[in-house]
Amino acid sequence: MSKRHWNRVGDLESMLLHIEELVVASSGEDPFEEVFRLLVAKLWDERSGKAARFYRRSSEAETYEAICKLLRETENAWPGILGADVFPRLAPEHLQVCVAALARHSIGGMDLQVLDGFFEYLVAKGSKGSKGQYFTPRHIVEFCVRVASPTQEDLVCDPACGSGGFLLHTLNHVRSHEGLAESNLQQYCRKNLWGFDLDGRAVRIAKALMLLAGNGKANIVKLNSLLRPSMGGLFSPAAGRGVSDNNDSLLCVEDVCRTHRRHHTGFDIILTNPPFAGEVRERNILDDYKTSRGKTRVERDVLFIERCIDLLKSGGRLGIVLPHNKFAGSAFNFVRDRLLRDARVLGIVSLGRNTFLPHTHQKTNVMFLAKRISHERTCPDERILFAISEKDGKDSKGRFLFRSDRSLNGGVWESVDHDLDSIVKVFREFLDQESEPTLSKNGVLCNTKSVREIGPKLVLSPERYDPRRQCLAKDGMSISLGLIADLRQVSVNPNRSETDSEYLVLDTSDAREGVIICRKQSVTLENIGSTKKSVTRGCVLISRLRPYLRQVALVDGEIMGWSKEVRLVCSSEFFVLQSVDDRRIGFLVPFLLSAPVQAVLAASQEGGHHPRFDPGTLLDLPIPKSLLERREEDSVQVEDAIATFRRYERITGGLVEQATQRIGKL
Repeated sequence: MSKRHWNRVGDLESMLLHIEELVVASSGEDPFEEVFRLLVAKLWDERSGKAARFYRRSSEAETYEAICKLLRETENAWPGILGADVFPRLAPEHLQVCVAALARHSIGGMDLQVLDGFFEYLVAKGSKGSKGQYFTPRHIVEFCVRVASPTQEDLVCDPACGSGGFLLHTLNHVRSHEGLAESNLQQYCRKNLWGFDLDGRAVRIAKALMLLAGNGKANIVKLNSLLRPSMGGLFSPAAGRGVSDNNDSLLCVEDVCRTHRRHHTGFDIILTNPPFAGEVRERNILDDYKTSRGKTRVERDVLFIERCIDLLKSGGRLGIVLPHNKFAGSAFNFVRDRLLRDARVLGIVSLGRNTFLPHTHQKTNVMFLAKRISHERTCPDERILFAISEKDGKDSKGRFLFRSDRSLNGGVWESVDHDLDSIVKVFREFLDQESEPTLSKNGVLCNTKSVREIGPKLVLSPERYDPRRQCLAKDGMSISLGLIADLRQVSVNPNRSETDSEYLVLDTSDAREGVIICRKQSVTLENIGSTKKSVTRGCVLISRLRPYLRQVALVDGEIMGWSKEVRLVCSSEFFVLQSVDDRRIGFLVPFLLSAPVQAVLAASQEGGHHPRFDPGTLLDLPIPKSLLERREEDSVQVEDAIATFRRYERITGGLVEQATQRIGKL
């Protein structure tokens, strides 16, 4: 690390990073394993009730022997938390330095946010992100918990618990809002909090954090949450269905719960952020889920949706973080159809694009729902709250943005600059009173739609119902753009077309502020790349990507490099508008670049990595009749302005060439 960290008493973050530096610089061992092992041993030393034993001895050998003895005792008290390798792999001289650094601090009194953040930092340096798994930002976790509002009677589960963030915040919520006495913490954790994950390292972190937070063990188990009781015996020939280390490949969530709760019928609340990436291809798993039966592969988070509903009691509630495509992608329409049959969707909140940075650019939403009671059918008049977070609390590099008035002693929720607290208020009011939130409700962008209004495509993306998309008034004094121009659909496929023509290819960056600026050479058909759209003079191009770049242009006949022998084509990311009646449509350029229209297009973007607005949004834009009355006059002015620019291009181009020749003669 480039920054030097010092070991000051009370400076917990700097101390942890200092120890990590010592491990990396001195031993080359896995810093997570070595630091984690020492932290847990130190915690047990503080909790054991015995005289302190975690300190530096006079010799390196004595320190090493004492720490090994303490680790054996720790493993006996908290089985499995240290992993398969109980003893330190650090050399005695390196262990001596690390123990001396850590001994000065109290782990039991450590700020959980600091320790949690440190583990996230260490794991992020490893392989967690490659599996599509990311620590959920803690202000997002807190938001989900506040919406769910668990009580001390609720059984709460996270079937993809990772480091246990949702369970930790649930514990803190119940402790602060329900008046849970400190003496009842252990009992509450053992009885009410359940976490499962396939990543052994994450499970160990969750156990350690729960020990710190609850002074006792929660039910956190390493297993594959997608396994169901009906799959018994499919994964191993091992006999028996009991809970043991010898047949954990067969264990499912229900197995674990029923060893503790004989009459377990499901959870009251599930809060989770399942892995974004990865596909399930195992035939025996696919055939056991309704959403994957008959398919050869399904994305892992799709099965998690069905599994979470399966694990809930009738009427139980789910809060789940999912990628945007699960809410709007046509390929997942069948998932949403199944979802609306099995559960009542209460609300969906769009999170900012920086939320999971620096780990991934994945656009995500949080969905809240309630499992339907047996035989309860979907009611077309059920209303769903859609809300959009405009302040994600991070910058484009994934660094937290803090409120100017934050307290240095405040938690993440109070310190990070987000707007989720306002969304919580709107959500609670919607659930309690079934009120109809509007654009100005507590300053939150929100809307409600019934299942009937959503339509057959079942798009559940909050951006689709952004009230700003309707800010252009539609009345008798306007006409839809689609009645003036339609979309040109002629394409050129390099693998199917046969021609000797040359092609000038326009990319989205070639159109800006109403004019095309192209400095390219024409190419042959096989070099145009992917399928392109054919363009003719008089068309208007508008990029469906990033409307804020104002990539709009009228196609004129004097584009550099375009001639009768060269065909003009453009990127498929353009919408190509052509007149429906052969009249000029140049007047659409200033219309599309106007601030109100740009605001609508910006609010209409949907999608994950590359958000776009759909053609329906474009063609449905209302054009005022007062503008239509000036259609011919304004179109001619646009054409004249572009012609003036072309004269400028030719003059400056000649001057540049002259300057080049003169410089060459020096």
